[in-house]
Amino acid sequence: MEADLVRDARELLAEAHGLLGEGRELAVHELRFVASRLAESLADVLRVAESRGMRLGVGDPTVDDDLDELGEEGLKAGE
Repeated sequence: MEADLVRDARELLAEAHGLLGEGRELAVHELRFVASRLAESLADVLRVAESRGMRLGVGDPTVDDDLDELGEEGLKAGE
């Protein structure tokens, strides 16, 4: 099951790169579809990562920890 989710995410990412990199403009509904599918896939892959982390005994980070980390990375990238 986990391998299927990761494989599907990899395939979806390749398709999204293809669509977004073709140099053509996508309609709003096409962008929404791609973004929605990518978000679904990201949620699936995060569940896989969390599950694997729990099996390895890695502490379960809280949402606040994730947001703090994202904020720090975002600040570094925006400087």
